[in-house]
Amino acid sequence: MSFIEFFVAIAGGIFVSITPIIYFCRSGTNLESRINRTIKEKSEIISNSYLEILEEIFERFKKTRTLTYELEEKLEQISDTRIQLNDLPYRLSSIVDKLTHSVYWGILSALLLIIFAYIPQMGFDPENFSTVTVIVGILSGLTIIYFFKDGVLKIDSLRNFQKLVNKLELCRTFDQLYETILIS
Repeated sequence: MSFIEFFVAIAGGIFVSITPIIYFCRSGTNLESRINRTIKEKSEIISNSYLEILEEIFERFKKTRTLTYELEEKLEQISDTRIQLNDLPYRLSSIVDKLTHSVYWGILSALLLIIFAYIPQMGFDPENFSTVTVIVGILSGLTIIYFFKDGVLKIDSLRNFQKLVNKLELCRTFDQLYETILIS
């Protein structure tokens, strides 16, 4: 295998790996609509939990005029759950954005690898040859790093996010919702 064939093969591998990233970008956008629907459904559970705790607080306040630690903790749990639930679309959006940007990084890195492979045939003088080789090599290395960091590694994050949404959709009580959110 020649020098050129080697780098063209690496570039081809990057181009091929862009396809699953595009698929997961699309599934991430579909997941956004599921999350919005789930948040709307689960907000009702949270609101009902607030009402139940408030009723307990009023009843207890009528009798002892104190607020117990358990009720305070339950209010904090409800508040934390609501915050975490409302934060899910922003977390997903950042993952999908990184996946989208990684497609650009992948295309750029593949093109830079092809350019890197053909630099010896471009006829540069020795000074410019080494400079161009170093610059293109560094740029292609950086774009490959960003491609893998923001793309290939984020596929796992998106998959974990899909599992979280599946678990959230199955939650029927506040305690289930709190445990699911707490695990994420």
